[in-house]
Amino acid sequence: MYHIGFCGDEKYIQYIAVTMYSIVKNTNVSFSYKDKLPYAIVENQNEAKEKYYFHIITDNLSESTVNKISLLEKELNAIYPCSIEIHYAKDEMYAGCPPWRGNYAAYYRILYPQILPKEIKYFLYMDGDILVDADIRDLFCVNLDGYALGAVAQYNVITKKLQKHILAPKHKGEKTYSFFTHKYNLSSGLMLIDMHKWREEHIEEKFFWFLNTYAVKYPDQDALNYVFKDNFKVLDFKYNMYLIGVDKNYMQDVHTQLREYGIMLNEYEKPDIIHYILKPWNSAGLCFSNHTVIYNEYIPLWWEYAEKTPVFSDELMKIRQSEAYKQQIQRDEKRKLRYEKYRYFYWLRKKVSVWKRRFVYWLNSLREKKNLFIRTGVLLEIVLAIYIYI
Repeated sequence: MYHIGFCGDEKYIQYIAVTMYSIVKNTNVSFSYKDKLPYAIVENQNEAKEKYYFHIITDNLSESTVNKISLLEKELNAIYPCSIEIHYAKDEMYAGCPPWRGNYAAYYRILYPQILPKEIKYFLYMDGDILVDADIRDLFCVNLDGYALGAVAQYNVITKKLQKHILAPKHKGEKTYSFFTHKYNLSSGLMLIDMHKWREEHIEEKFFWFLNTYAVKYPDQDALNYVFKDNFKVLDFKYNMYLIGVDKNYMQDVHTQLREYGIMLNEYEKPDIIHYILKPWNSAGLCFSNHTVIYNEYIPLWWEYAEKTPVFSDELMKIRQSEAYKQQIQRDEKRKLRYEKYRYFYWLRKKVSVWKRRFVYWLNSLREKKNLFIRTGVLLEIVLAIYIYI
C-alpha cells in the first residue's frame, strides 16, 4: 500500500538497508493510517492491506547481495508487513547525460513513474543516506493540493547560491538558463509524487530534455528545479532535515525564508526525517563552513540504527572499526584544531570567496550580452590557502 523507492549501486545497498529498517522500526503497528489519508494512494485502497512495498533501482547486484536483501525482507516483515523488489536499469539509457559522482544512479529516481504499476497513485522516493525517526505514514497524509510533487525547499543560503548559476547551452541556438527567477529550489533527496500527474505533465521528457540541452552542475536537482520552477508542494522542513547540524543561524534562516512565501513551519523538538549531507560512514560529523566548525549531533543516532539493522549490521560495524574510518576521524579532528587556530584567516578566505562570486556573477551577467568568458579571483584564493596551510 505504501510504496517507497530508493536508488543505489552494490556499495550503497547496506546504507539503504539502514533507511528501510528505520522506517519499519518507527511504524506504530497498533495504529492504522487508512482513515487519516487525504485521498487514496493506491487503487482499491479499502481492500488493500497496510504494508510497505520497498523498491530499489540499481544497475547490477551480486548474487550475495540479492540474497542478503531477501533475508532483510524476512527480518523486516517480522516487525511490520513489507516486501522488497529490485529493479534494474541500464546506463545506456542516459547517453548524453552527465554522470554524477562517477555513475548515473542519480537519474534512476525519474524512472519510477515509468516502471511501477499504474494502480499506484502516490509514491515516495528517498535517498539512501536518510534516516527516519518517526512514523513515515504521517508523510503520506500530506495533501499535495493538486501538485505533481511534494518536496522540501532548500534553505536560503543554498537558494541564493543556486540563483547565481548561469547554465550554458550545449547546442547553438539555445539561450543560457538561470535560476535567478526561482523563489526557492527543491531538494530532490525526498519526493512525494502524484504518479498520475507526473505522467500527465510529461515530467520525465522535460527532465531529460533539460539535461541534454544545458551544461548542468547538479544534474538531477538542476533538471527537476527547471521542470517544476516553484510549482511544487513545499513540505515541512522536518520531513527532510538536510542541514549539516542543528545550527541556530541556519534554522532561523530557513524559517525566515519560508515565511516570506507564506509557508509556516511547525515547531518540533526533532526532525522526523534526517538527510545526512555528511555521510556517517566516512565522517566524524564535523562540517567546516563559514570559518566555523559545526557538529552534526545526529551522526551517533545513525550508528545506533546501523548496529541494529538486520543482516547488514556486521559489515556496517566493520566500517566504523576500520583503519580507514579511524584515519578519517583523525583528519577531521586535526582540521578542527586548524580551523580554531586560524579562524580569522578562514574568515578572510570566506569573505574573498563571497567577493569573487559576486564579481563573477556580475561578469556572467555581462557575458550574456557581450559573450565574455572571464574567470577571476582563483589566484587570490590559492595564495590565501597556501598562506594558511604553511
